[in-house]
Amino acid sequence: LPSWGAALTHVSFDAKDLAREMRVHKPHVFGRMQDDKVVFDLRTISDAEGAIILDMLGRRFSEV
Repeated sequence: LPSWGAALTHVSFDAKDLAREMRVHKPHVFGRMQDDKVVFDLRTISDAEGAIILDMLGRRFSEV
């Protein structure tokens, strides 16, 4: 199915550690690892969920 995604990297975490950080904090967010990035299929994330995820990322990774 056609889709598009978002890929994340972090200066202090490799893809494995970044994916783990996102899984263990609420909301629990799951992606796949590809080319040292955590990739999310945005076809599976609603606009409301996207806003929640962005908020969580901002709160969680502003501490690091």
